Amino acid sequence: DDDDDDDDDKSHERKTKKVKKAKTKKAMGPKKVGEGQTCNGSLPPQYATVCEDGLDCFFPIDSDGASGVCQKPSKALEKTEKEEEEKKKAKAKQATTTKAPPGPQLVGEGQTCNSNLPPEYATICAQGLECFYPIDGEGSSGVCRKHIVKAPAPKKVGEGERCNGSLPPQFATICDEGLECYFRYTMPGASGVCRSTKKEAEEKETEEKEEEKKEEKKHNFVLEPPKPEQPKPKKKVGPPPVVEHSSSSSDEEATLLGALSDRVEVVASGMTAEDLLATLHAYLDLEYDPGADAMTALGARLQHLTPTMGAKDVVDVFSCFQGLRVRPSDSLLAALAARAEEVVPDMNMGEMVAILQAYSHLGLNLASSFWVALERRAEANADAMSAHEVVTTLTVCAKLAHRPSKLLAKALGTRARVVAPEMSPQDVSRILNAYARLMVHPGDKLLQALLARAEEVAPEMNARQVAGTLNAYARLSDSDDDV
Repeated sequence: DDDDDDDDDKSHERKTKKVKKAKTKKAMGPKKVGEGQTCNGSLPPQYATVCEDGLDCFFPIDSDGASGVCQKPSKALEKTEKEEEEKKKAKAKQATTTKAPPGPQLVGEGQTCNSNLPPEYATICAQGLECFYPIDGEGSSGVCRKHIVKAPAPKKVGEGERCNGSLPPQFATICDEGLECYFRYTMPGASGVCRSTKKEAEEKETEEKEEEKKEEKKHNFVLEPPKPEQPKPKKKVGPPPVVEHSSSSSDEEATLLGALSDRVEVVASGMTAEDLLATLHAYLDLEYDPGADAMTALGARLQHLTPTMGAKDVVDVFSCFQGLRVRPSDSLLAALAARAEEVVPDMNMGEMVAILQAYSHLGLNLASSFWVALERRAEANADAMSAHEVVTTLTVCAKLAHRPSKLLAKALGTRARVVAPEMSPQDVSRILNAYARLMVHPGDKLLQALLARAEEVAPEMNARQVAGTLNAYARLSDSDDDV
């Protein structure tokens, strides 16, 4: 019995210890609190407070270790968002109240500007504008305006001075009113001389007469052989030089040129394309006939180098032979024509017109494929052609008996209407005759524009131009073929 009592006592004692231990543990653990009460689970267990089920402990923003409040999730979220919004508003308010550092103020077009004032009061123009001040207005305010850069204008020169309108505006020179730029040879980019309209008309009339005489001759033009009794000095071609030399100086010059031409026959095979063109240009400027042997040697070397020539070099070769009045050999002509057809896309309008003029002056015929290439290029660039280029293109087509395609004729006719007010008396006469010779009516609008211009320049026309204009007008009046 005593043993049973001892066992009961021990069992009761163990139960009592367990209960005490549980109560102690419960007393030391986090305390659960309700909605709206303070919560902080980061404290030691005996001091920590946690929210009851269904509640969350929401803490203030940026408050590590601080106590929160037990709330339902939806209410807490609204509160948090409200706090964030208030915080943003406070920062924005602080930014607006902060004073910006003093500095110039940007202003727009038409507004007052003055950069001479202290920074906090100065006003400067926005990008793309410039402050324009009144003359002698030192320290005063200006007005913001767009900056306009004036394009450089060509320089006007007087009679007898050199003119070249093909250069960039800052380097170009154009003739004064009443003068025209006279080009002795048709060389793209070359300079001319300013002469009065009357003088130029007389010069051109003389050239036209010479051209007509040449057309009556055979197409295969050859140089006239030198006089047998005077093999050297060699004969000069072209108009007589302006400056007269004494007989002794002329003989010395002829002897020198003859000796150099003899040497050309020897060294031509080693010349570059640049050397060849420089030699031909020299003969052209000196109006000197180097002789058939020298030209044959130069032509052979040109034929060898033609496949490597650019558009400008090909045009220069044609123009030199035209100026020297020498027909290239058949083999050289074939090589030049083939190369010209290849480089047509690289030619400008002036170069294409020069090619056509050379063929016309030398009495040559263009291959059909070459015509097609030239017409395509001319058609694409017709709107940039000058009055002289339009007239020359149609005139050459007429001389070579080539009727331009309808597309090219339309493009040239449209451009002719635009530049008709710029045409000289000779231009008017030539373009009307070109249409007449091609048996193509220019169209009522273009014909009216050309006749109006003819009426304006009639007082300046010479006898030949008057006759040509009347004849062309009569022939066009009977034509029903319209472009």
